Amino acid sequence: MQCVVIYKVRKKDYNNYMRNYYEENLQQFIRYFENGCNNKGRLGVEVEHFVLDASGQSVPYAILAPLIQGEQRKEEKSFLNNGVFLGFYDESRYSVSFEPGMQLEVSIRPESKLDKIAALYEDFYKRFSSMFQKHGYHMVTQGYHPHQCADRISMIPKKRYDYMDRYFALHGTTGKQMMRATASTQVSIDYRDEADCVKKLRLIIILSPILAVMTQNSPWYEAEPAHQYSSRTFVWDHVDQERCGLLKECFDDDFSFLRYADKIMNTPAILSIEGENSIYTGETTIAELCKDRLLTIEEIEHYLSMFFFDVRLKHYLEIRIADSLPQEMMLAYVALIDGLMNRLEITELLWQRFGQITYEQVMDARKEMQRKGAAATYCGRSIQELALELLTIAGKENVNRQALMPMRRMMEKDWTRDAQLRKEEIWKQYYSYAGETAEDIASAKEELRYLEKCSSIYHGIPTDTCYLAKLFLPDDVEYFRNLIRQLYGIFDKVMHRYETDAEYRKLFGFDTRLEELILRPRTYSSNIPVARIDIFYHEDSNTFEFCEFNTDGSSAMNEDRELCIAVERTLPYQKMSKEYQLKSFELFDPFIDRFLAIFHEFAGTEVTPVVAIVDFMEQATLNEFKQFKKCFEEREIPTIICDIRELKKKRDGLYGPDGTRITAIYRRAVTSDIMNHFDEVTDFLEAVSENQICLIGDFRTQIVHNKVIFEVLHHQNTMEMLTESERSFIIEHVPMTYRMEEFLAMGHSLTENKDQWIIKPQDSYGARGVYPGTLYTQEEWAEILSEADQKEYLVQRFYTPWCQTSYKLLHDGMEKTPFYHLTGLFVYDGEFAGVYSRVSRRKIISTQYSEIALPTLIVSPKA
Repeated sequence: MQCVVIYKVRKKDYNNYMRNYYEENLQQFIRYFENGCNNKGRLGVEVEHFVLDASGQSVPYAILAPLIQGEQRKEEKSFLNNGVFLGFYDESRYSVSFEPGMQLEVSIRPESKLDKIAALYEDFYKRFSSMFQKHGYHMVTQGYHPHQCADRISMIPKKRYDYMDRYFALHGTTGKQMMRATASTQVSIDYRDEADCVKKLRLIIILSPILAVMTQNSPWYEAEPAHQYSSRTFVWDHVDQERCGLLKECFDDDFSFLRYADKIMNTPAILSIEGENSIYTGETTIAELCKDRLLTIEEIEHYLSMFFFDVRLKHYLEIRIADSLPQEMMLAYVALIDGLMNRLEITELLWQRFGQITYEQVMDARKEMQRKGAAATYCGRSIQELALELLTIAGKENVNRQALMPMRRMMEKDWTRDAQLRKEEIWKQYYSYAGETAEDIASAKEELRYLEKCSSIYHGIPTDTCYLAKLFLPDDVEYFRNLIRQLYGIFDKVMHRYETDAEYRKLFGFDTRLEELILRPRTYSSNIPVARIDIFYHEDSNTFEFCEFNTDGSSAMNEDRELCIAVERTLPYQKMSKEYQLKSFELFDPFIDRFLAIFHEFAGTEVTPVVAIVDFMEQATLNEFKQFKKCFEEREIPTIICDIRELKKKRDGLYGPDGTRITAIYRRAVTSDIMNHFDEVTDFLEAVSENQICLIGDFRTQIVHNKVIFEVLHHQNTMEMLTESERSFIIEHVPMTYRMEEFLAMGHSLTENKDQWIIKPQDSYGARGVYPGTLYTQEEWAEILSEADQKEYLVQRFYTPWCQTSYKLLHDGMEKTPFYHLTGLFVYDGEFAGVYSRVSRRKIISTQYSEIALPTLIVSPKA
């Protein structure tokens, strides 16, 4: 590529000075870049690690720094800043230092051979992992912190990072997450001359969406399963656009050392340095800071380090695209970069193949990659296909070809099938740790004793469970997240149609009083603040059918929490936790986050609500309410629990039985109970109608909670307003459902092929009055049908749930038995939030058919 060297720099007011330091400082930068030109073809590698304690929290500086300092060898020199220890270095081997959020970084000196890099990293890893294990700590290589939210991670005591934190709080939205909770693998390469540098920089940026997929290792984001592929890339894309992400200028034909220097000079410095001291400069540009003097080499290196493009220019090109990777994948990535960028003929081949791709095309692919991963398309081809092509190109006549194989195996896999194979292997391993030995029985009894004393007790009965937890992989979590997004897109259309189309409302047949409550003017935008969507998830084929849409009084958050605490006492859990990261879903804090966001929208201000958790107390899961109350009050949100019938309306608002004025209600009283006690809850209903309180969730949730939605979704009036993919989604996943009266009027029989059908009341909960034909004899089934109110019942296609063997807990031991599985997906304001797992020995999973709840764990590999 030809570089145009004539470029008119932005002089602004600098010509007013007797000496034009602006242009001279540009030349200082250019000379610095030119001094980096060489033909050595070396590779420098930096890998950041999270150092975690047994609870998964980052080890703080006060504890970690003395451990690192104690590991320092005589030949290694300390990094000190105003007396603060920041790590050490050995110019002949590697340096070890702290990044802002206590990430531990190893920086391996530039080497031309991969096996030397491998040996140096191996020395570092064995040295420090062994030391950490002695103290109960371990190192993790992931792109985003697997257990902590960014605002709960403290930074190291260094002014530079305090100032950066201050600046990024005003620029972009994810500076806090970037500094505290991300970790990367960075590879640096040499450039021969200016033209070679420009070509490589632009090529790597063009390839960045592909490289990001090949190196994504971020299954978590803010202590929850990630909403997107490559959480770290997502974070960097939303920090300061002036100094992060893609360098747009490199796509200009006249891009050069001069253009890069000009970009640096005309961007805010954030901070300057004077000796060991950092000085906050905020929005002042580098050009303005040095308008009357020449920059020193130390200053040039400092200012270059304050830019974080995916590829940044120093004495070398630093590639910052990859997540923190475990050793085998890190070496594969280094071999890939070496194979693509350190041979002239390969670089030229890549330029011919990809060089005409535009900045806009790169950005489009980058966004799609974060949504779809390897399935995303880039210029008409899948990223998976392009990744395999890069691996083939990099492997040609390459002595490091074997090192590429782990990455090739990852990119070649059938993602769904491979995930299933891994799940089966993990389940078999977990199952192999369980048995009916004395040790197992002892740990099972510990699990039972905890459940008998904990808060998960309903009407005096402890939660029943199995010895083994329900295991899911991060791939399952992503699968659940995607299906919820598809479902809620359909829900939004149905709810809007209900609210705006009187004819469409007739399909539901609701009581006129309920219809009036649903059609009240909206007071906030959220359609369904909280729900649990129950599915039959067939884990052997990664398919599912919907069972229930519980959008009205969804529960079991506390039950799941206590089960996950109880299972930690078991022997299989303890053995698995030594080899894998085992994580449960946090279901309370995310709910409160959404609750507050909805309330603040309702109130139009950040005022603190006064919350009432209400139900008909004879139906209430009181211990769960107490846990919610505790979580609200930990955030200094006043909260009461009361019977919905005890609420009293006054002129200025709604009051609880203790005289507390309520401003927000978490409604756990289901709509069917409210309608059955309509005259007893008039104060509550009047306050709702007059918008005196924020009601979470509103009565509009009944549109999709009532089981008639299953029939309505298949109705022609619904199908015609959906897209083709949405119609296919319903046909594939929503069981065919009919009103019983209409089904029989059409001449269909329920007595023939009874095992194909299940009948349900249109509006009930707790599986009351639900009857599957497969569980009854022909005579019993005929009697059930004769007693069912045909106007109130629905007929639905019956699906046999997925079955897996486990150990049932007994007070005197345990027994091995097959169980049918039901997977409940908690959803907060349209986003997947967690799983509630239940099983039964019979083909229907409900409280009236011996339902058992399981703890749910997400399993991911340790570093």
